[in-house]
Amino acid sequence: MLCKKYITVIKSGGGNAGRAGGFTLLELLVVLGIIAIVSAMVVPRFGGALHGAAHKTAAKKIAATLRYARSRAVAEGVSYTVNFDLDNSVLSVGSDGSVSGDDDARDDDVKTSSAKTYVLPAGVSFAKITQHDADDIDEGVARVNFYPSGASSGGEIWIQGEEENYYVLTIDFITGVVHMERTHDIA
Repeated sequence: MLCKKYITVIKSGGGNAGRAGGFTLLELLVVLGIIAIVSAMVVPRFGGALHGAAHKTAAKKIAATLRYARSRAVAEGVSYTVNFDLDNSVLSVGSDGSVSGDDDARDDDVKTSSAKTYVLPAGVSFAKITQHDADDIDEGVARVNFYPSGASSGGEIWIQGEEENYYVLTIDFITGVVHMERTHDIA
């Protein structure tokens, strides 16, 4: 007898017998409004992070290109040159015969198809390049040489993004090792 009474109370819904389960239109609109407000505040933050990501990716790619040139120079026993076209934000890398380094051949003329080039993304540029041998900067083109011994001509490459942040690539002239660090000030 007790069980039958308990079952009938559960079936009756306890006062909500006429209402179906779910959310009202007003509740759904309030939730959608909150989602819209939150997403309007969050999306601009992600946009800025994407620009910073392009800057960091470009710096990492340049560092990888420098490391590639060093490893190829050691492996092949041939000097490799990385040319930085400061005016066009382009770098190219190749062995002595593939990338022009002659005084008569300006604008990074590529003699063979083995030279690799990389164009910096929009908003990213070479802010400053310093070298141990100042003669290597010639009409807007800076050069870093990697030798079969693993050594290099050395220097620093400052890469600037749209903000006032810089990535500095330091190339050790004795070992040819490339280090990357982020900074806010250009020295």
